[in-house]
Amino acid sequence: MTSTTSPPALDAVAVVESIADLVCENYVFPDAARQLAALIRRRSAEGSYRTESAEELAEAVTADLRSVNGDLHLALKYHAVPVPPDQGAAVLATMRRDFDASLGGVPRVELLDGGVAVLEIGPKMFPLDWAAQPLAAALSLVAPLRRCPPVALVATGAGPIALARRQAAVADLSADCWGGR
Repeated sequence: MTSTTSPPALDAVAVVESIADLVCENYVFPDAARQLAALIRRRSAEGSYRTESAEELAEAVTADLRSVNGDLHLALKYHAVPVPPDQGAAVLATMRRDFDASLGGVPRVELLDGGVAVLEIGPKMFPLDWAAQPLAAALSLVAPLRRCPPVALVATGAGPIALARRQAAVADLSADCWGGR
């Protein structure tokens, strides 16, 4: 017997609204997140995402998500075979194991000759509500060195855009603490 039902129609507006909410809630750069959400909502309202193909929708939304700051980590992925509902829980559990195995995302704190503290952050960036306490503990270890100790932050597993932004943030911190010296 063959089925006479057709797959449900693609609700691109609902998909885009969901993606905009997820970006606002989860993207690491809040200002960029607001820009991205506004962009894809505006493009949706303009009809830019009118398509019957989920794959085409994913490609169009991905292009727009990457257009603001070039972050190649941002993507709407299309899966021909539906992702099982419990897969998100499995990914989260794996991330939690990585977090626990890396001492909360700060697997190394070291004091080098000359008073430079090295904080290794990795193997990836974890959710802030998980990582805040371990990061604060690591920073509290180096805080007594001086008013603003020289700190080398080593971020492992970071992409080029994230790494460049972190390097700029460290340079800004250094300038604030040491007058650029």
